[in-house]
This record gives sequence, C-alpha cells and structure tokens, in this order.
Amino acid sequence: MSKTLKILLFVAGLSITANAIDDGPRMYWNAPVGTNILQAYFWTASGNSVSPENTLPLPGFDTDIDIGILGYNRIVDVAGHSAIATAVITGGRVSGSYAGHGLRSSSGLGDLYLQGVVNLFGAPALSAEAFADYKQGTILSLLVGVTAPTGDYEGDRLLNLGMNRWNMRIGLPFVYTIGDWVPGEITTLEVLPSVWFYGDNDNSFGATMEQDPMYTLEAHITRDITTSLFVSLDYFIQRVGDSSVNGGTPSGAHTSDSLGVTVGYMLNAQTQFQLRYASTISPDPEQNELDADMFQFNLNYFW
Repeated sequence: MSKTLKILLFVAGLSITANAIDDGPRMYWNAPVGTNILQAYFWTASGNSVSPENTLPLPGFDTDIDIGILGYNRIVDVAGHSAIATAVITGGRVSGSYAGHGLRSSSGLGDLYLQGVVNLFGAPALSAEAFADYKQGTILSLLVGVTAPTGDYEGDRLLNLGMNRWNMRIGLPFVYTIGDWVPGEITTLEVLPSVWFYGDNDNSFGATMEQDPMYTLEAHITRDITTSLFVSLDYFIQRVGDSSVNGGTPSGAHTSDSLGVTVGYMLNAQTQFQLRYASTISPDPEQNELDADMFQFNLNYFW
C-alpha cells in the first residue's frame, strides 16, 4: 500500500470533539508522525437543550444551536507510541424560546477545548516511510481533554455559548479491524467510553451550579465503499449526572441515546468531507431526556 493512500485512510475518518454529540467515526486510527490536520465544520441542532454541551435539556424549551468549529491536530511520538494533540475553538449562535416566549440569544466564541490521545497498544509511532507497511488491527488509547471557560457567557441569561466552568474528560478509544486491512474493503468496530467531570459554575443567576459527572459511550460500525468513500452507523448514549444550585436538592439526572449515520468522501489527496446526521431515540419528556436532531458537515485538510 502506498504512503499517500495510508494517510488518506486515516484522514478520511478524522473528526474532532466539541462536547456536543460524539467524536465521530474513524477518529482514532493511526497515522504517520508529523501529520497535520486542519479541520473546519458546521454543526447545527434543534431541540430542548439549553446549552451546546447537550447536558441541560429542559421541558418547554425549543432551541436552535448553530456552531462553526475550527480544529488543529498533529500526530506526535510519545515514547514510541503514536499520539494526537488537538486544539478546538468554536463560535456561533444559540437562540430559542420557552413556552413560546423568545429568550435572549448568545453569539460569539464558545469554550476552548484541548485534548491529547496517547496510544496504549496497536498504534506505534511511525514515520511516513515506515507507515506504508503498517496494517492496522486492534488499537487502544488513552484520551484526556480539558475545556476552558473562554466562551460568551452572561450569568443572568438562560442561553449561553460558554459554560463558565472548567471541564475534564477521560476516555479509552478502542478500534478493532474486522477482516483484512485492504483499502476499499476495510470494516471497523469502534467504541469509546468516556467520562466528563465538571467544575462549578459560580455565576448562574447569582448562584453556584454544580453538576455530577456525565458518562458516555459511543460506537461505530464503519465500512469502505471505495478507497475514497466510507459509511458509518453511529450510536451514542450519555448518562448526565444530577445538578444542584447552592448545594440544594439534586435534580436533572437523565439518560439519552441517539442513532445516526456518517458518510465520508475524499475530494482529492489532501481534502476530505463528511456529512453526519443523528437523532435522539424515543426521548421521554417526563424524565427531561434530550430530544434533538443534529446535523454536521466536516471539511478536513491535511499535510
């Protein structure tokens, strides 16, 4: 397999996280050390979530979230293991209404997200030349991410792009290649369990809001259609912890899941796009579960 084709296979699935839905399929495939990826995508959702994080669905709310995301990734060598360093900045607008009454919107920049992923086994750090002979099998990595409170936020506004708190994420991306590693015929099973830990928001209508951790699990079955085109069936479930204000009675814990599909296509040797759609499955309004439809368009450029 040629060096260029190996790199294309990696970038054809690369996505970035904004703590909005999931990371996406083929995010944690191996790639040559020194690879750079610049990503731009548009993410939009409509439903009952008050925040872009999708951790605060509330009955009676009807919101529209439109976000542009710019991310940079670089593949590096960490003690002989492949690693991915990622920085993501978001910007956009959150608008909506409650019980038919319009709410103040939020627009501008969102929170900054930084992430590092280090492979534990299955993805050694390889030069572009050595990578040409690499056949991906089973990969397990360690993910650590941090969200900084840099986004647009006002303490007396219900809808905000920023969350006014620090978040930390820990995950274990797992990738298993089903069958042979043959371009145009590659099939993978990808599973990512992770947990989000939230700092306190000390200015939520003059009070302090605390939130217990959120546990997530995403899974993807991906399949090559050609060497340039792949499809993925996507599943995502999240268990959002209780939240409380000024140490009061906890409330708001819920579980929601969504099902989606992704199509990725290489336009040329350095540019790839993805289209993704996901929708929540049978949300229960009495349990404050997330009820949303989400659409995403990705454009990735690598060198």
